[in-house]
Amino acid sequence: MAKKTPPPLSAEDAGAEVLEEMDREFHDSTDRVIAVVGAAYLDSMLDRLLRRVFIDQQQDVDRLLRPDGALGSNGSRYQLAYCLGLITLDQRDDMKMIAKIRNEFAHDFKTSSFESTPVRDYCSSLKQPAILAAMPAKLFPESQAKLAEQYGRDTSATPREKFRTSVFALFGSLVGSTMCDVPSRPHGFRTIRTLWSGRPHPRRPPANSALHRTRTASSFSRALYFMACGSRR
Repeated sequence: MAKKTPPPLSAEDAGAEVLEEMDREFHDSTDRVIAVVGAAYLDSMLDRLLRRVFIDQQQDVDRLLRPDGALGSNGSRYQLAYCLGLITLDQRDDMKMIAKIRNEFAHDFKTSSFESTPVRDYCSSLKQPAILAAMPAKLFPESQAKLAEQYGRDTSATPREKFRTSVFALFGSLVGSTMCDVPSRPHGFRTIRTLWSGRPHPRRPPANSALHRTRTASSFSRALYFMACGSRR
């Protein structure tokens, strides 16, 4: 009897698999590896998001996004994504800060810890941990929300944890954005901005949803990911 072909993973579940791999990689890695690899994951997702909304002309898009192209740098990508309404101002600012942190580790051999100056200060300015800490109140019953909020604060107490939480949150939000329907191109990017930047905060998820399943999951990182995905849908 022929084996049944498993159904293809949704973008959300595929992103969750990547996140679990990130979680394993980050768990035992040095601070330098976390900073460089975390920034690389975000840059890869920015590439995918921009390709999602660009025209279906791969050669032209590849030319634009290659390292020596107009959008070859991480900074140009998150700035364009923000100007098109694909990411929020807070997300743009945090991606900019994560890039600065990455550069400190990549270009200064003396920087080996998130406790180093100025990396510690950069991590303190990241906004995603506070944004995520406020999300459970919009998603869960009060008793569960308080526990989730406290756990979120506890797991973002150090500069290393703030960076890690921010990468997971931004990654989930970018995955959520790639799952949004793209309006027909004759309407232009203004329509995309209207649809995406005006989305309300997520409501409490249905009982069979992926987000609901994270309530009992042992991995808080997975819960962060699904909350961030939902915030852009």
